[in-house]
Amino acid sequence: MKICLQKSLLPALCAFILLLGGCGNNQDPYDYASVGVTEAILVELTVIPGEVKVGENIRFEAKVTYQDQPVDDAKEVMFELGRTDGSTDEHIMETVSSSGEGLYVWETSLDEAGEYEVTSHVTALDQHSMPSETFIVNE
Repeated sequence: MKICLQKSLLPALCAFILLLGGCGNNQDPYDYASVGVTEAILVELTVIPGEVKVGENIRFEAKVTYQDQPVDDAKEVMFELGRTDGSTDEHIMETVSSSGEGLYVWETSLDEAGEYEVTSHVTALDQHSMPSETFIVNE
């Protein structure tokens, strides 16, 4: 009798546990609306000047906004710079802080001509955006 009761109780107990597991919190961890975030952050990446020469200062700007308002408290903003021609796998990574009005800036210069790509890695409001721009450095 004891064995029959245990055999019939075990499947019922398993079914009950599965039923309770299905009643948990089904909230999507990326449901931004539930935490007040209803649209994506916008990151506008700019390379200044448009035509770059070897040894000349280059300014990279990432303008970060959310609902048309500047975001000055991004968790992280990093610029990644590397060549696109495959001549090297080396990439430069530079973390920057806000300059105000949602603007994040990095200035540098390059000693070699060639085609480069800069990517801004922006983490803000539990989102990540990484726009890229390609540019050429001339002799």
